[in-house]
Amino acid sequence: MNDIEQAIEWLKENLPSLEDYGEMIGAPPQYCGIKYVYNDPCGYVFETAIEALQEKLGREQNPPLTLEELRGTENQPVWINDNADISNTGWLVWSKEHNTGWFEPYTDDVYGSDWLAYRHKPDHLREGTNKLENVKSGEDNG
Repeated sequence: MNDIEQAIEWLKENLPSLEDYGEMIGAPPQYCGIKYVYNDPCGYVFETAIEALQEKLGREQNPPLTLEELRGTENQPVWINDNADISNTGWLVWSKEHNTGWFEPYTDDVYGSDWLAYRHKPDHLREGTNKLENVKSGEDNG
């Protein structure tokens, strides 16, 4: 477990408990029964910190999206690594209906072989080149 994961775990373990706001303010019973506010304002700070750290962790790890994850990114930008034509590698706003890249449509049947999608630009990619391929072949354009 790395430092970020440890921090997330600590924050989760130390989150204050949620309280029933209706009961807190003495509301009639029909407005009570759902615990959705923190009894300590630090809870909101902890929640925000957890979300920020989880996002940072996701950027650092940044594995290729599964097809299911990709389908969940409708109308959101994703980084496309086009293995068939590296000049097409870059950002694309993903849409189930309009998933056309610069020259060719990106389809499910060739996902993983011809192209991959990421939430963030992968560290192993450089502008206009797939550094991962260069590393595999022993070259470095750096």
